[in-house]
Amino acid sequence: MDDKQKDREIRKFRYIIHAEQNALAFRCREIKPDERSMIFVTKCPCDECVPLIKGAGIKQIY
Repeated sequence: MDDKQKDREIRKFRYIIHAEQNALAFRCREIKPDERSMIFVTKCPCDECVPLIKGAGIKQIY
């Protein structure tokens, strides 16, 4: 393994989460049940993210 590859291994994050999961984990506040809430994504959310989005109370996905 050369120095460049070793450096990458040190800098690389050990755990990776999807952008939707990251957005839900670091949102500013909780979503109220009667509040109009939406999330904007670049691609269709995966089967793992959809239940998290619904569980967070987000009604619309764009």
